[in-house]
Parts: sequence; C-alpha cells; structure tokens
Amino acid sequence: MKLSKRLQTICDLVEENSSIIDVGCDHALIDIYLVLYKHVTAIAADVNQNALAIAKENIRNYQLEHQIQTVLTDGVKGLDITDKTIIICGMGTQTIIDIIKNITTYTMKEMIIQSNHDISRLRKFLAESGFTIVDEVFLKERGKSYIIMKVKVGHTVYHELDYLLGPIIKKKYSEYVREYWLKQKQLLEQIPEHNYDRRMQIASIIEQIEKELL
Repeated sequence: MKLSKRLQTICDLVEENSSIIDVGCDHALIDIYLVLYKHVTAIAADVNQNALAIAKENIRNYQLEHQIQTVLTDGVKGLDITDKTIIICGMGTQTIIDIIKNITTYTMKEMIIQSNHDISRLRKFLAESGFTIVDEVFLKERGKSYIIMKVKVGHTVYHELDYLLGPIIKKKYSEYVREYWLKQKQLLEQIPEHNYDRRMQIASIIEQIEKELL
C-alpha cells in the first residue's frame, strides 16, 4: 500500500500495536495502513458523512470491517480516549485547538498532530494546556512544507524560539532554520520604518536565531 510522504510520516510516528483514533479520517488510508502493517486497533472518526462513506468503502475493499470501527462524530466526542494515540492531522490550527479543548480529561497515550498553518500558535496552546512535544518531523512534498508533531501529557518550559521554530525542529533541521531566518530578514525589509514595534520584534527574532542556531 503506497501512501503520500505526509501520510507515511504520520504512520511512522505511530507505535506498533497501538490503539488509535484517527480524527478527521477522510478516506481512512492511515487507519488501513496502520492495521495492515503496524497491527493497531483503529477508530476512524469524521464529522463529514460523505468522507466517512468513502472511508467505509475503502475499509471494505481491504476487508478490514471487523478491525476498523468508523464513527460519525465531532472530534473525539463520545469516544473513550484512555491510552489511545489520537491522530489529528490535515486541518487548521483553530480546528485542532477546538477539538483538544473539548477533551475534558487528558487520558490519551499521545497525540500526533499536523496543522496546515499557524504552527507557533498551536505549539504555544499545547504547552499551555499541559503537553510536551516529544518529536517533530519536517518534510516537503509537492512544493508544500509540513510539520508533524508527537505530543504527550507533561510540562516543559519552552521559549519563544521553541514556539516559532519548534524545540526539536530547530535541532534536527538546519535547512528549515535557515529558510525561516531568511524569510524573517525579507519580512523586516518590507516593514515600514514607522512601524517601530513590529520591526523590533522581527529584528529580535533574527538576532536570537543568529545567536543560538546559525
């Protein structure tokens, strides 16, 4: 079974024999792959009935109806998350935040998260909500960049550069750090001189990157 680079990376972060909940499962490709190759038990959940119908068809095609449960629900509402690996990928930061905010007790084993934008705000929310980032992967596919995080319940003190670049990304991916640094320098050139506070903010970020990472 051939997956896209992004979906394969998500699957690679899941431990064998895990129990997963795939939130926003779309076509259930992640669930099918993980059941076939990592021997997980899986719940494929989606709020969209049409997406779930396609997921069910794909599951039937692989004859995995008895191994993958499909659930029409918003986030993880009505599901037991205890000791589960929750996958929340391929949606916006605010949607991900809303899903996590609706979880009353954090009894999950871990979460694998991939947002399409505003990653720094998501990292800050996770840290303030009592999660620690245990792994991050940066990849490019078809001209798009993706960051995929694995988080667990736990407290870690992060700094501003951790939110902006990622506490693990900044150590593992020098290419990403340099790319981000160059973008900040270009941004600084575009900010009008009278916008002093914004210029100082960006200049401070550039200085921290140059001092700590380059």
